[in-house]
Amino acid sequence: HSWFKRDGFDALVENAWNSFTHNDSNRMIRFKKKLQDLKKIIRVWIRESNASQVGVKKVILDDLVIIDMNLDKGMVSDELLAKRMDLSRKLHDLKQMELKDAAQKAKVNWAIEGDENSKFFHGVINKRRSQLAIRGVFVNGDWYTYPSVVKETFLDHFTARFKQPCVAVSNLICLFLIVCLL
Repeated sequence: HSWFKRDGFDALVENAWNSFTHNDSNRMIRFKKKLQDLKKIIRVWIRESNASQVGVKKVILDDLVIIDMNLDKGMVSDELLAKRMDLSRKLHDLKQMELKDAAQKAKVNWAIEGDENSKFFHGVINKRRSQLAIRGVFVNGDWYTYPSVVKETFLDHFTARFKQPCVAVSNLICLFLIVCLL
């Protein structure tokens, strides 16, 4: 999760954890309730943090557009280029955080839904594999099913099929030269 590295996350967790007071006698129940409350607080914080990041991203993009317009007009300075590089780095960092979150969501979705689909997909793949399998070949009127014979027969067939004919190329060149000389 990208929000582990966001500023203020560690302090939020620590302050929230220390502020919880549950009066259950069972420590495991108390621990479970603390985790549930912490999860709610983190969700609210992430929602607010993501909303603020959208605003920050928009500001960065707007600033980059203005800087690019100034650069196109020929107003180039070291300060302007440094600011553009800094904004580009910040935008890259924001996009990396978004990608981390998207990857995490995809992993969670696969963990939930992937196992449900895997039996179906394995069945489809295995059926296709069995339908496309070459079980044997005819060689000179005889049926062979041994894998080594089948493999050797295919190799011989395609080697002969794709062999470069040396004589045909020279005939084409000679015919071309004769036509050109006429």
